[in-house]
Amino acid sequence: MGCCHGCLLPRAPDGEAFIKQPDIHERVNATTTLGEIVGFRPTATGAIQFRGVPFAHGARGQAPVPAGKWTSPRECFMYGPACPQGPDTGRFLKEGFNNLIAEAVCGCCFWKPEIDRNGNPITSRVLGKMSEDCLNLNLTTPAADDKKRPVMVWIHGGAWSGGSNILDLDHHSVNTSILTERGDVVVVAMNYRVNVFGALHQPDAGITNLGFKDMIAGLEWVRDNVANFGGDPSNVTIFGESAGANSVAVLYGSPPAKDLFAKGICSSGSWDGFWTKEEFPIVKTQFGQDCGLGLNYTTEDYLTADANDMCAAAMKSDSDPALVTNQGSMQINYAPMVDDEIILTGGPQTGVEQGISKDKPLLTGWNADEWFLFTTLPADIFEIPEEDEAFARTIHKMFRRRYHSFKDLETADAEATWQKLAMALVTVYRKQYPDMVFRERAIKLITELQYAFPALDMGTGAAAAGAPVYYYTLGLESANGLRCCHGMDIGLYFGVPLSADAYGKQVTGDGLTDERVRKATETVMDSWINFAKNGNPGQAGWEPNTKRFHIAKENSATNEVVDRDLPTYLPFLKIEQEMMDEIKATRKIVAETTGELAGQMPQEDVTPKV
Repeated sequence: MGCCHGCLLPRAPDGEAFIKQPDIHERVNATTTLGEIVGFRPTATGAIQFRGVPFAHGARGQAPVPAGKWTSPRECFMYGPACPQGPDTGRFLKEGFNNLIAEAVCGCCFWKPEIDRNGNPITSRVLGKMSEDCLNLNLTTPAADDKKRPVMVWIHGGAWSGGSNILDLDHHSVNTSILTERGDVVVVAMNYRVNVFGALHQPDAGITNLGFKDMIAGLEWVRDNVANFGGDPSNVTIFGESAGANSVAVLYGSPPAKDLFAKGICSSGSWDGFWTKEEFPIVKTQFGQDCGLGLNYTTEDYLTADANDMCAAAMKSDSDPALVTNQGSMQINYAPMVDDEIILTGGPQTGVEQGISKDKPLLTGWNADEWFLFTTLPADIFEIPEEDEAFARTIHKMFRRRYHSFKDLETADAEATWQKLAMALVTVYRKQYPDMVFRERAIKLITELQYAFPALDMGTGAAAAGAPVYYYTLGLESANGLRCCHGMDIGLYFGVPLSADAYGKQVTGDGLTDERVRKATETVMDSWINFAKNGNPGQAGWEPNTKRFHIAKENSATNEVVDRDLPTYLPFLKIEQEMMDEIKATRKIVAETTGELAGQMPQEDVTPKV
C-alpha cells in the first residue's frame, strides 16, 4: 500500500534532539558543486556526518532546480527542514491503536506539525523544522577521502504523504552512522516533496511527479559529488521500505534515472499502485474538495493556496473510507502518475521491459505479518468483514485497481471477473488454513496479496530483463506485540538493535543480550551491505531468481533458504492463472463460433509475468 509505520525502531526523541547543536569532536570540510561544506565527526572514531546539505530548490508546482551556490564554507551540522505535512499526521494511527501499541510505537511522538501562512518553518516535536524549501540530504561516510566506497541512498517511506530523511511517517529516528561504520559504505538519505507539494498532479499544467523529480535531482547530486566524500558514483544502490520501496521500483523503470544507480532494494513495496492519466480526475476531485479549492480548481488556485489548508487534506484524503469505497481500491492517493516522462504508459513495468534497468541486481522481499499492523487501525478505515462474500467484496475493492498489469482480466464483465477472483481467493485460503481463525487467515491473505505477490511480480519482470533477483522474507517478531508487521524491518537496516544506547535497549528490552534480535539485525545489515558492494547478498545458498531466503524463520535466530518455484508460490498466482486460462479459452470459443480467424485474435502473450 505504501504506508509506512516502522515498529522495530524506538520512539523519536523530543524535537529538541533534532534542532540542538550536536557534539562535535572534529570538523571536516568537503567540496560540492554548489560550494564548500563543513561536516563533523561526533567521536574520535565515529562516521563523519553532513546534515541538511541543500541539493536542489523546488518552488511549488515546479520541477527542482539546483540550489543556489554559496561562497564561504557552509556548516552542515543541523538537520534540514522536512516537507510540510499534517496537520493531523498520525491521527488515524494513534486513535486506532490500543494502549500497548500507542506506547510502543506512537508514544508521545505525534505533535501537530504546523507552518505559518507563508510557509515559513516552525519547530515541530516530530520533524524538527518544516518548509516547502525542503530539498536537502544527510550523508554519513567513514572518511571524506578518495576511496571509492559503495554508496547506499535511502528513500524514506510514508505513503508519499509524509516522512523525511530524518524520520519516517511514524516519526522514528533513522541513524545511518551504524550502517556506514559496519559496512564501510557512504549512506545518503534525501528529502523529497510529499503530499500536495510533491504528488498533487496537474498534467494540463505540466505538474506531475514532482516528488520523483526531486529524487532524481538528489541522485544527480550524488553522481556529481559523492566522490568527494569517499564514495563511488558508479556503484550506487537505492533502497527503501513501503512507499520508499515503491519509489525504488518506479525509478527502476524510469528513463531519467537510468544511469543514476546500479542496484535496487525494495522492502515491502513494489511497482504496483500508480495513477493512469484516465484515472487521475477521480482523485483530483477529492483533493479539490479536501483542500477547499472546489471541484474545478485551477493551477493558480493551487499555487496560491495556504500551505496549512492543503496539508490538512493529506491524511483525510488518504484515510477517508468514502474515498476508498468510491475508488474501489486501497490505492494511495498521492501515488505517482503516468506522465510518459518519469513513468511510461503501462507503468514502471514498461521501462523495465524496454531494458532501462537491464542487468541491474534487485533485492526484494516482505515481512511475514505485514498486514497485522493495519488490523490495529480504526475499523472504518480497514474493515474486514468475516462473511466470505463480504470479505471477497472487500478484497475486490482493495486490490483490483492496484494491478494495472492484469489488463487481460478486464473482460466485458470485469466486475464479475474480479469478484470471482476475490471469492476464489477467500475460499482457497479458508480451505488451505482450516485451523486459522478468520483474522489470522485474513492477515495472511492480504499480506501475500499486498506485498508478496507484487514483489514476485516485479522480481520476475526484472529477471526477464536480465537482472539477478534475490527474494527474502523476514520472520522476526517485535517485542511490542506487533509481530513481524509492516515497517518492523526499518530498524534492522540501520542497526538500531546493535546500538548500546537507550534506543537500542528500548527496542530489544535487554539491548545487545537478545541473541535473536542481534543475529537477525546482523544478517539483514550484512546482506544489504554485501548486495551494495557486490550485487549479491553473500549468504550461502541464497541464489538469484529461484530461491527465497527466510531471515529469522519462525521467530527464532535461524535462517533458511527456501527452495521452491517462486512463481507458483502463492495461491493468488495459481487462481489468477486458472482464470486467465479460462478467459483465453472463452475467447477462443467465441472466435471459432463467430468465424473469426486465429490471426485476428490478440497476439500478445497474456500470461502473467510471475
